[in-house]
Amino acid sequence: EHAWLTTISWQQGTLEIKGLTTSITALNALETSLRQDASFHLNQRGATQQDAQGRWQFEYQLTRKVSDGHAL
Repeated sequence: EHAWLTTISWQQGTLEIKGLTTSITALNALETSLRQDASFHLNQRGATQQDAQGRWQFEYQLTRKVSDGHAL
């Protein structure tokens, strides 16, 4: 199962990623990985929908975690 990113943007401390996965299982695995990342907090999940080819389109926004008042 695969997932790939189609858009990555960084603006004012927020990382936004958009992409496609081949299955909902791959999407769930990606989200689990994002939630476990030590540097970023999963802030918001955007719309998830299936396209005409059966791929799942996703969008996430992550914010950089702060440690002891300093950004990592």
